[in-house]
Amino acid sequence: MSGTFGSLGIAKSGLQYQQIAIDVADNNISNVSTTGYVRESVDGAEIGGPSVGTIWSKYPGYGEGVAAEGIDRLSDALLGNRQRNEHASQSYLEAQQASLTRLETAIGEPGNDGVAAALSDFSASLQDLVNDPSGTAARQSVLAKAGTLTSAIQAQATNISDEEAEQRSGATSDVAAINAAAADIASLNHSIFVSQQSGNDVSSLEDQRDQDALNLAQLAGATTTVGSDGRYNVSINGVSLVAGAKA
Repeated sequence: MSGTFGSLGIAKSGLQYQQIAIDVADNNISNVSTTGYVRESVDGAEIGGPSVGTIWSKYPGYGEGVAAEGIDRLSDALLGNRQRNEHASQSYLEAQQASLTRLETAIGEPGNDGVAAALSDFSASLQDLVNDPSGTAARQSVLAKAGTLTSAIQAQATNISDEEAEQRSGATSDVAAINAAAADIASLNHSIFVSQQSGNDVSSLEDQRDQDALNLAQLAGATTTVGSDGRYNVSINGVSLVAGAKA
C-alpha cells in the first residue's frame, strides 16, 4: 500500500505496537515485587506485502508497518532448572539442620541434667556404697541417684518421641502440599497447552506453573523436565509425580 492513507496505516500500526510495548513495560514495573513473576517483552513482526506473487499485478508499497506477534517471557530454561535444583538442596540442608538442632536440644548431651551426668553420679554413688556397704547414707544416695538417672532417661525418651511426632506431623502436611502442587501443575499443563493452540497469552499461567515447580523442589527435591509439547513432567527420586495433564 502506498500514498497518504498507506502512510497513515503504517504510522497507526507503529503507534499500536508501541502502546502494547508500553503496557507490557508498565506490567513489568507493577509486578517487580510479585513472587514468581517473570519479565515480559513484546515480539514485533514486520507486516510485509503480499505473500503470494501475481502475474498481472504489482505491489507498489514497501511494507505495511509492524504488529505485535506475541509476548515473550524473559526466562531461561537452564537457569530455571538450576534454580529449582539449588533451592531443593538448600531446603533439604535447612530442614536437616533444624531437625538435628531440635534433636540435640532434646537429648541434652552433654549437660548437667543429661543422662551421661546422671549415670556418672549413679556410678559414683555405687562406688561409695562399695566402700561403705552398711552405711545408710550411701544406700540412700544410690537410691536417689538411681531415681535421678531414671528421670533423665525418661525425659530424654519423651523429648525424642515428641520430636518424632512433630516430624511425622510435618511430613503429613508436606504430603498434602505436594499433592496440591502436583494437581495444580497438571491442570496448568492442560490449560497452557490448550490456550497456546488458540493463540492466547499464557505468560501468567507459566509463571504460576514455574512457582509450583519451585515449591515442589523445595518441599521434596522434585525434578522437573519439559516435554516436547512444552508440558512439565515432575518426578521425585525417579518416581513420576506429574506426567502431562495427569498427577
